[in-house]
Amino acid sequence: MSTGINAFPVIVLCFIIIGQVTFLLPDNIMNKTAKEASVIKGIALSSFIGGLIFGGPFIIFPFIASIGKKEGLPLYLFHSCITGKSLYVPDRFLLEFSLIDPFVAIMRYVLALPVPIMVGLLSYLFFKHQNISPVLKQGDENYAPSDHSI
Repeated sequence: MSTGINAFPVIVLCFIIIGQVTFLLPDNIMNKTAKEASVIKGIALSSFIGGLIFGGPFIIFPFIASIGKKEGLPLYLFHSCITGKSLYVPDRFLLEFSLIDPFVAIMRYVLALPVPIMVGLLSYLFFKHQNISPVLKQGDENYAPSDHSI
């Protein structure tokens, strides 16, 4: 119970920050960047951005959803961002560096560098014309308030 009470202000603050960031960023920043750059550059940038985001899924998923909701973030950029978040998260590196061994932590990062890019390229190969906006719209429809009372 106390963990939920302690986490509640952090979650509220994260949603406020994400709302402000998405208000300040142009709507099509990721799509514009992805279209101007080559596929590999867009995937590498998405992996890097995913690795910079601290926190759990309650931070990264609303951030990505708010970016890709209007025009639709390509699915391959979504996959590379999530994989980059999972592998490059800075707080994990600091924990591994201090608790396990600096050499092991550095080697894990070096060996993990190409993985989000490979995931993004595989996703581009299979899902190049798909984006996340239909999924987000379907989620909005499924969870919209209804007049049905229980």
